[in-house]
Amino acid sequence: QEVWLVPLRRYLVQQLSALVLRSPALGDSLPVRLNPSIIESRPDHYRLLRPSGWELPEDGGAVRFVPPALHEVSVGRTIVDWLRRQLPEAAALPHLRDGLGEILGTEDGPARARSLLDRLMKLGLLVPVPPWSTYHPRLEEGMASYLSRLSDEAGTPAAAGPLARIVELENEFSSAADPA
Repeated sequence: QEVWLVPLRRYLVQQLSALVLRSPALGDSLPVRLNPSIIESRPDHYRLLRPSGWELPEDGGAVRFVPPALHEVSVGRTIVDWLRRQLPEAAALPHLRDGLGEILGTEDGPARARSLLDRLMKLGLLVPVPPWSTYHPRLEEGMASYLSRLSDEAGTPAAAGPLARIVELENEFSSAADPA
């Protein structure tokens, strides 16, 4: 007996995953980790391998693939050492923001902490940890499952419904009387 599988094109699902991970609804709930490839090249300069992935340009242009690349970034050793202590494993951004905001002190401490962490994310020093397996052959299945568990307040049910329907169609394909 043969079973046919009709998956979505992987690159399309990866693009959708990148967009969903950038949504404000998920942004604060996603854990981040320190890029494991970071090495100090000279004082306050670090070399790291920026992971490949799909990126949405700031100008609102089309999603584009960014290959892995070796970068050198200028970041104070104090902040990198602090992040190493805070991130022996992944942690949520609000936890890091609160801690950094307290260190920075003053009224604008939380705003400066948010700005600094956003910059570190863009540099690739901090890397988001997706809540679904990115190595699963059917990435859309894990995404649909995770998004369906979120509350309506998170603002993601709009993506969860159609994605769940696509997974359902994929599952039904092999037993359909009319595959078309």
